[in-house]
Amino acid sequence: MTHSKAPAKYTTNNFRLHVNRIEDFDQLIESKEYFVHYIKTRYNKTLSLGFSESFERMIENHNRSHDIEYIKLWLLEVINNSSSSREIRLFKFLKDEYSEINVPFSEFYNNYISSVDNPLGKNLVSRSLTALDLKTTIVRKKHGDGTWKFSIIVHASNDELTEIFRKNGI
Repeated sequence: MTHSKAPAKYTTNNFRLHVNRIEDFDQLIESKEYFVHYIKTRYNKTLSLGFSESFERMIENHNRSHDIEYIKLWLLEVINNSSSSREIRLFKFLKDEYSEINVPFSEFYNNYISSVDNPLGKNLVSRSLTALDLKTTIVRKKHGDGTWKFSIIVHASNDELTEIFRKNGI
């Protein structure tokens, strides 16, 4: 029995996740079609053609001049610079407002929606933070009345946030 792959979802967050999950050159090659298709469906023909040609050159010349991290950053710069996406505004908010973060997701989200016009919904903010590779944890606390409360915490040290922003080209 063969299993077919689930259809690729061509969203900015999935593009970012796809890039961030690449660990070696073979995975980059396997993802080439996904990246080219994403750009073709999202951007004008001129940008799409330029992207395809540049990406192909990077792949051909990778042993001589480009390492995998350079190519991953280049891919992310395409989506970071070619759009005024609300996800990018979320990331800029995070970078501008937090040198480190250790707050409940609800508090982070409330700070975000009060600071930007046309904010993303909670679910998309959560997916965007995941695509950025910012992890959340669930914390369980016992209240004075004996009940337990669960909170989702967004947590990253200054060094972790700096690395997250660096590897995402932000």
